[in-house]
Amino acid sequence: AMGSSLALYNALKQLNHQVQVVTPNDYGQFLHWLPGNEQVVEFEQSEQKARELLKQAELLFCLDFNDLKRINGMGDFVRELEVPTVMIDHHLHPSGFETYSFHNPAASSTCELIYDFLHMLGHEDLINADVAACIYTGIMTDTGSFKFPATSPRVHRIVADLMERGANHTFIHQAVFDQMSENVLRFLGHCFINKLRVLPEHQTAYITVSAEEIARFDLQTGDTEGLVNYALN
Repeated sequence: AMGSSLALYNALKQLNHQVQVVTPNDYGQFLHWLPGNEQVVEFEQSEQKARELLKQAELLFCLDFNDLKRINGMGDFVRELEVPTVMIDHHLHPSGFETYSFHNPAASSTCELIYDFLHMLGHEDLINADVAACIYTGIMTDTGSFKFPATSPRVHRIVADLMERGANHTFIHQAVFDQMSENVLRFLGHCFINKLRVLPEHQTAYITVSAEEIARFDLQTGDTEGLVNYALN
């Protein structure tokens, strides 16, 4: 979501549009390096400012979600706006809230669709190093570092193009996956030893985390990202 939003933000800014990214809530620190992140407004943290920005919008892009329920309280506000909306998304079964739709469930990610969107508009020249980095980040994370079935040969060709346009794949991978606080490391150990439950007869494993544990380990938004994958393993 942040990769696609900031990719489109950085592209539209080059066309001298007035652009603002508004997120429904906060998100992991491991994404705060993304170009343009410092301009993002969080609805939950700055609701009055976010509402004013949304009221002023002449066109609203809804990226990486296909139902207004997915953006929490911000969805109720967006539903009341009299502004055309463009949904760009790859998830199944969109609810139909949008005015215009660019939807493809076969796509690896919404970032892949942003790449296609810019090409369809004839603006592939806008994919500079900043835009490429944002798109690469979204494709990388949504494909599980290129291991999920949606990672088509075309995805690799897109990624090659992004690298040629300036996306630093080594930096991006390290920024997203290789930075972790001591608290998070200790929390993971706690989960593996004390909270992992395995039901071999059902080929199922799960981990539960309480609000008390989140407070005890001083976890921030995004710190539990990827935890489910260890049980999946």
